[in-house]
Amino acid sequence: MPGASPYQAVEAFLAPLERALACLGTGKVVVSPGGRAATDKTHVWRLNGGDGLVLRGDAAGCRFLASMHYRIIPTDPEKYDVEQGRWRVTTSAYLYEFRTPDNAKLWAMHWHPAGKSHATFPHLHLYTVRSEGHFVTPRQTLESAVQWCIEMGAEPQNPQWRTVLTESEGIHQLYRSWSEDPPPPTTDR
Repeated sequence: MPGASPYQAVEAFLAPLERALACLGTGKVVVSPGGRAATDKTHVWRLNGGDGLVLRGDAAGCRFLASMHYRIIPTDPEKYDVEQGRWRVTTSAYLYEFRTPDNAKLWAMHWHPAGKSHATFPHLHLYTVRSEGHFVTPRQTLESAVQWCIEMGAEPQNPQWRTVLTESEGIHQLYRSWSEDPPPPTTDR
């Protein structure tokens, strides 16, 4: 999703994510200061500024939280035609969580390679199965997390939600800079 300017690249990056989130309800992607222009630092966006989105349907009262760390970088001239744009966005971490009405975590999809945790690989938490477990996964898209919410009982706010999520994820896959996930962590037993 390249853009002619950093601003256009960020807008092209956020637009499909906002369409995917709209499948769950009305929410706003709030970016950190400079998050649409500054190319010299890592930015973060948070769903509704970190408050998440209260879900409807059988999951009424549950909350979906989402955030993503990203950087605005120059495009690789060998991969992108200059007409597509000189800037693009690359994801450097994500956090998606599904919480009950009393704020208990049911599941979370995380990837934070630069975090303080030893689990720097993409992983899933299933809190009712193993509260401290890190289940290794491929990188997860926001669209897959939205689908999990719907499968957990969230009422889709768009009857065409499957199409919206497929299209949004397809745009992401078309422009991602990684094609394979990092190798799973080794464990010492």
